[in-house]
Amino acid sequence: SYVVRNTGNDPASAYFGEELRLVDTTGVHPTQVLGTTWAFRSLAAGASLTQSVTVAVPALPPGAWRLEVVADRGNFVTEG
Repeated sequence: SYVVRNTGNDPASAYFGEELRLVDTTGVHPTQVLGTTWAFRSLAAGASLTQSVTVAVPALPPGAWRLEVVADRGNFVTEG
């Protein structure tokens, strides 16, 4: 699970997309996308929501892997 926060001063109403991925910090192996969630949401200024997802992690070669969540995957949230 992870938390999505609106740290801005204005409400955000948009189509939100978050992408979960594993990134090899050495740059040797390609990024592995584990899943993407999409939903229209409204978040007041300062509000947050917890998103829980279940993913299957593929077999990966040894390395220095980092789990990342990319917020606003589709760039639909307007920022001023």
